[in-house]
Amino acid sequence: MTDSMAASAPWTRYADVDGTADPTICVDHMDVVASTDVVQAYKEQSFDLLAIKPGHRLLEVGCGPGTDAIAMARRVGPTGHVMAVDKSETMIGAARERAQSLDLPLEFRRGDLFALEFEDDAFDGCRADRVFHHLEKLDDALAELVRVARPGGRIVLSEPDFGSIVLASANKEVTRLVLNERCDEYASGWCGRDLRGLFRRAGLTDLVVIPTPVVATDFQVPNEQWFGLSTLAREMQATGKLTATEAERWLGQMAAASVKGEFFCSILVFTVGGRKPAKS
Repeated sequence: MTDSMAASAPWTRYADVDGTADPTICVDHMDVVASTDVVQAYKEQSFDLLAIKPGHRLLEVGCGPGTDAIAMARRVGPTGHVMAVDKSETMIGAARERAQSLDLPLEFRRGDLFALEFEDDAFDGCRADRVFHHLEKLDDALAELVRVARPGGRIVLSEPDFGSIVLASANKEVTRLVLNERCDEYASGWCGRDLRGLFRRAGLTDLVVIPTPVVATDFQVPNEQWFGLSTLAREMQATGKLTATEAERWLGQMAAASVKGEFFCSILVFTVGGRKPAKS
């Protein structure tokens, strides 16, 4: 990812991809993140928690460019079906283009998570990955997934917790300010830690929580792929939350630590699965 991509990719605005200056940059950014080993590993865990079987009918919400929906469609086989929904026309267009020659039981549709156009009890499982932290009404969003899942069906969400970011730095004060700023720019920055309680309130059972630490030892990764730290520090300078000296010194320290092989950053991604109770 280039510096211009880092400056342009508004990670806190994925809730309105089509409203960004260049929506295709968000598609590229999702591809970069999805290509990493640790992200692929937690995605596989989420598929396993869905307990996908041939013939299943599954729902993927916030499908982005379709990478995960394609993987799920391969698992359900020709007798199953995957419905993939995203509110972004750009994402749906990219997903359809990628899947058009694959001959998979897969459909992409533009839709609203808060008002899904499906009947009750329609799917054997529902899944979303890195969607809920962009939302405010988490209980309402999960309630829609519960509504369209069949009794006994599983729901699986994977979410980072932006309050769990760890960044090695001698300047604790500026580090705390920057990390708190990034967390609070999301609608639900603590979403990861809230998922289990969210599932409990929704009445889901057989809960499983899997935390995955995502680690970077190169400043370029969290700066350009994850959080846009350089852009954020300079935005904080512009709004008076950091002085120019504080921002530049802090960024210089991060870059220097990376050159010396001493840079460390991590964040936790929580994957939580639950089951919709059978009807009594």
